[in-house]
Amino acid sequence: MSEKVKPGIWFWVFWIGLVVLAYGLVTFSTAIASPEAAKTAGTAGVYGSLAVFIIGIIMTVIGYFKKK
Repeated sequence: MSEKVKPGIWFWVFWIGLVVLAYGLVTFSTAIASPEAAKTAGTAGVYGSLAVFIIGIIMTVIGYFKKK
């Protein structure tokens, strides 16, 4: 008799962290690569996207090690 195991909270932290990481990477790299995008986003936008990227890294790492 097999039981289905529901994914725990760390499973979701890991996958949501990967999505946040990807979003932060795309927005930060766009702001850095394009001078127009950096000017439009401003300092807060560039550092905000960097913060999102770092939060994504932290969530992914924590979720990965906690789910093991």
